Amino acid sequence: MESEKISKAELDKYIAEARAYAKKAVLPIKVVSKTVGTNLPEELFKEYSGGGTLKVQVTSGQGTLPVENALVEIASIFDGNRILIFSGKTNTSGIVDGVLLPALPTELSENFETAADSGIEYLVSITHAAFDSAVDVPIKIYNGIESILPVNLIPILR
Repeated sequence: MESEKISKAELDKYIAEARAYAKKAVLPIKVVSKTVGTNLPEELFKEYSGGGTLKVQVTSGQGTLPVENALVEIASIFDGNRILIFSGKTNTSGIVDGVLLPALPTELSENFETAADSGIEYLVSITHAAFDSAVDVPIKIYNGIESILPVNLIPILR
């Protein structure tokens, strides 16, 4: 299969359009706020100039049944402190969607020496009264990318 060749200018234009689209398409649902948009220190925004989104899909029964009203909390470790960034509940489909989180610049993922360190790790905890909790599930967020975290909760037997 032969690939279609494009010029550097066309590629740059495509990347700029994709980044502009990603900025428009990403809207946080509910964010615990002290600074603009999140509970993160301003220094983190200066260090992490990009942004990616997270979608959490909470289910039970090995992914067959959505879990509504599960509490989803997203935290980050910054300067040795745990910072709650987001807190929200899943919808009827068991989903929390469109959570905007700081990320490192895309350029880091384009260099093989820095690609392994181009994502920022966040910790996701899910709780619901009828299920065992999932605590500190790690997920990496990359600039301009929607990361999807499927979580299967196990019912509490009473």
